[in-house]
Amino acid sequence: MTLLLLDSSSDQLSIAIATDAAVQQQTQTSARQHSQHLLALLQQVCVAAAVHVTELTAVVVGHGPGQFTGIRLALAAAQALAFAADAPVVSLSSLQLLAQTAYDQQQIERAYVWVDARMRQCYFAEYALDAASLMQPIQVDVMYPIAAADTLLTRTEQAVLGDWQQQVDQAPSFADIYPSAASAVGLARAAIAAGQTLDPTQLEANYLYKSNCWKKS
Repeated sequence: MTLLLLDSSSDQLSIAIATDAAVQQQTQTSARQHSQHLLALLQQVCVAAAVHVTELTAVVVGHGPGQFTGIRLALAAAQALAFAADAPVVSLSSLQLLAQTAYDQQQIERAYVWVDARMRQCYFAEYALDAASLMQPIQVDVMYPIAAADTLLTRTEQAVLGDWQQQVDQAPSFADIYPSAASAVGLARAAIAAGQTLDPTQLEANYLYKSNCWKKS
């Protein structure tokens, strides 16, 4: 199985290729400039993995929520790559991917994810590790008014991930962790095994703003 994985829902653009033998990843942290780096990173990771786009089994993408422009860029790229490879798409929550990255990098087994959504709103979720070492939702992704969001933090000792975590004084925070494409490998393989793939025309963003849902066909 050869997977191409990407996420650009945050300040970090992350692209990876996973084969049965290894995972190659390229990242670039530059707020709101992902479109300038995507093609170069894609070429670099394909060369490093010695994989051509036509060899892909599936394309995996973080569908949000997160930065609108970054999500649109990732979904458009994923759809184009999937069409080129005649491959299905796996669409993952970018908040779940952030939680999985936190486990992979810091062994955080349960965490709140709290990301600024602008307009006095935040994206919020809670994830915990399952028996397969995958972070699964305890509280699914929601949008919530920032002024009231601290009422969701019922476990004050629990880690808080995301760019709004600095508002939480009492909890361990990890603002320097971004969603990593390489951390999507296990989630993607589980989704494929469960038959949870999409035709590229079915790919949609999840902004948690129903009136702004992006869809391309």
